[in-house]
Amino acid sequence: ALVERLLAEQSKNVYREVGNAVDDVVLDAVLRYAHGNQQMAAEYLGISRMTLRAKLRALGRLPDRNET
Repeated sequence: ALVERLLAEQSKNVYREVGNAVDDVVLDAVLRYAHGNQQMAAEYLGISRMTLRAKLRALGRLPDRNET
């Protein structure tokens, strides 16, 4: 449904938007399973903690490094 909606809206970033939506669902589920422990969540995901934090930051779920 998301892909169809994005196409109907003539989005030029369908792949990125779908990927972000999937990341949001997966990261949320894994972080809940890991009780918020980012290191454990990263291990379950098979990615580094830095990569996990970058994905969370890109989704607006962590403040930008330059923000105080």
